[in-house]
Amino acid sequence: MRTLSVFTTWHPTGYKKYGKDYIKTYLQNWPVEVPLTIYAEDHEPNTYNADNIEVLDQRTVLPDLKAWQEKHKDNPFAHGWNKDKSKKSFLWDASRFANKTFAIWHFMNHTDADVAIWCDGDVRTHTPMPIDFIRSIAPSENQLATYLGRKTWPECGWVMYNRRHPEFEDFMKKWRWVYESDDIFSHKESHDSFIFGELVHEYASNGTEFNDLGGPDKGGHIFINSPLGGYMDHLKGFRKEVGKSLPSDVTGGFKHQDNEWWQEMRQVTKEEVRAEKAKNPHEYDAAQQVKSKGIK
Repeated sequence: MRTLSVFTTWHPTGYKKYGKDYIKTYLQNWPVEVPLTIYAEDHEPNTYNADNIEVLDQRTVLPDLKAWQEKHKDNPFAHGWNKDKSKKSFLWDASRFANKTFAIWHFMNHTDADVAIWCDGDVRTHTPMPIDFIRSIAPSENQLATYLGRKTWPECGWVMYNRRHPEFEDFMKKWRWVYESDDIFSHKESHDSFIFGELVHEYASNGTEFNDLGGPDKGGHIFINSPLGGYMDHLKGFRKEVGKSLPSDVTGGFKHQDNEWWQEMRQVTKEEVRAEKAKNPHEYDAAQQVKSKGIK
């Protein structure tokens, strides 16, 4: 039986805003056989002395991340600006999302689990999740990863990596090279999901198999409309302010209507959404979405 482990990361504000609920709902609803590792950035999360939660100090274990961010601290193209500096958006915020990618690379050498699961820090597990369900969506022995594909880039709030796949090491080395060589700034976008999507496209084009829980015809909030929505909610963007995903996030493929979590959903007005996005347009602006076209 293959072993599983999950990991995530937060900064102090993220821990206060959604990380506390992440830990609580993990302890309430995840199988104890799947341990959690937290990469904590400048804070000490309360793990309730749980034996299956490990906390790593980000600054201590990821010196390469801090060195890379220091190298690019004055680089506007690493902090949200596009190539002609006409627009600022998360789409080009390589430094922000490097916290995630460097944690991924570290964890792949830190864990001995067969399948390593990245689960975004703003995910809330609302329903007890059986280990058989997690195993059922894990990549098979012939698949490199399970991910949530979409029309644009993948939704990387949930990715399961098969560490025993023969191309796993090469995939990780290529991903890391994109950052360390600064090749990342030659891409149309520089956030983690876009670069991951380009790698998936490249490897799949050469015959590597993946388990796509979404699909190239899918759009919108694919996380909750996938099988994951039966157990978890991804409070990405302004949904953190609402505390739950929205009725407008539900698509025709949604199969979780009977789940108690989804019984009371509040639709916010366009005005409320605009007001929330206006607080931080850099974080929420996704107007420049483009499809992946492979590693350059």
